[in-house]
Amino acid sequence: KRYDAMNKGIFKDLTKHTDVILKKSYEVMHGELGNADSIQSWSNA
Repeated sequence: KRYDAMNKGIFKDLTKHTDVILKKSYEVMHGELGNADSIQSWSNA
């Protein structure tokens, strides 16, 4: 039981980070590609 709860917690954290990365990638892909700031912030994530 405790192991399952731990796994869910880890998975939730992973999803949180993945969401941020996906959003950043989306911004870079669909934003102004000439905008160095967005690309810079993405590579620093």
